[in-house]
Amino acid sequence: MAHILSLIVKDGFDEHQSSIKCIQKAVRNIRNSTQQIQMFKECMKELNVESKKVLCNDSPTRWNSTYELLKIAVELEKVFGKFEVKDPTYVRDVVSPVEEDFKICRAMVRFLEKFKIFWDYKFLLWRPRLLLVQVDGY
Repeated sequence: MAHILSLIVKDGFDEHQSSIKCIQKAVRNIRNSTQQIQMFKECMKELNVESKKVLCNDSPTRWNSTYELLKIAVELEKVFGKFEVKDPTYVRDVVSPVEEDFKICRAMVRFLEKFKIFWDYKFLLWRPRLLLVQVDGY
């Protein structure tokens, strides 16, 4: 079941790969240095963006980590625009995500949200069995 779910999600990623990759590269670039992370946080303050969430990298083998990356990036979309203006090296090093990339990724987040809910529910059902196996094994 988990494998089938991963294949469905992968197809969704493949269809919108360029927008997803653009946001992944932008996040990776910002997270590469503490100076850029600090500058990104300053942009958040300047725009009065109240969020405890921070940009996170994803794992290519775990679709839910890409979901988390996209979800946070979409929430902080305005900050990326401000950061682009504030840091000239960012634009030089990375193709900055544009409104269309965020629009596509917003749709992907809505699509993936359903799978995430299902995945979390399935995990909660599966987890007690895992604990029972461990207890019975001793």
